[in-house]
Amino acid sequence: MIIVTGGNSGTGYETCKALYHAGAKVYLACRDLEKGRKAIEDIKRGGEFGILGVTYPATPPPASKGHIECLQLDLADFGSISAFAEEFKT
Repeated sequence: MIIVTGGNSGTGYETCKALYHAGAKVYLACRDLEKGRKAIEDIKRGGEFGILGVTYPATPPPASKGHIECLQLDLADFGSISAFAEEFKT
């Protein structure tokens, strides 16, 4: 079970993708749930981030044995951190 902060873009996205496809249970934590859910769709489709946005492979990646879900977390907001911890415990 792994929590990745900022998983909806950049290094966090690539980390989530690698862990998910390696079979891990990944929690993508980000401020914007809509962006997080979109990132999960892209990860499952094998999306690659580039300077022009996300591109997808011609053939979909093999099905992953991993699990990925999005949880809201703003590390600059103590209320958000508390809510994240409560949701994560359940």
